[in-house]
Amino acid sequence: MRAFLLALSFVALITMSAQATESSLEELSKGSPAETATVKPQAAPPKKQLDVHGIITAAKQGSPVAQYQLGTLLLSGQGVTQNRKLAATWFDRAANQGITDAQWELSKLILDKTVAGGNTAAYKWLLLCSGKNPDRIALRDQVEAALPSELVPIIRRQAVSWRPKAEKLEITAPSTRRAQ
Repeated sequence: MRAFLLALSFVALITMSAQATESSLEELSKGSPAETATVKPQAAPPKKQLDVHGIITAAKQGSPVAQYQLGTLLLSGQGVTQNRKLAATWFDRAANQGITDAQWELSKLILDKTVAGGNTAAYKWLLLCSGKNPDRIALRDQVEAALPSELVPIIRRQAVSWRPKAEKLEITAPSTRRAQ
């Protein structure tokens, strides 16, 4: 009997809840002043602040991802003064540590003559970063077609034997002298 009463009260509760929900929906659809006053659009979440200082610090400490990010900021002028040559410097540091997106950006800066290196250097970076990306492959093939045919196998061998190099960091140990 107790279980029956419990089930009956549960059904009654669900029915009352459903009726209340239906009446609330009807009032909202009619634009009831009491209900529309409480429904407010939510503001968009604030944009995350760009930590340019943190990126610069990490880039100087040798982080290849931060070096790539700093190069991107310098290339676009986002949060810093735009400087394509300095962007190329940071892309070069990240590219030498194996960041393929940095290799791609560096190859484009070499090709548009922002920095020296010519088609030979651009081709090497394009060989390393193209992977299966059709845009990168197309540019790589275009640069290859402009190179003397005898250089292509030499650059390909250099690219195959190329390995990323971690930057050597200067770490200074804290002073062990005690104040007297």
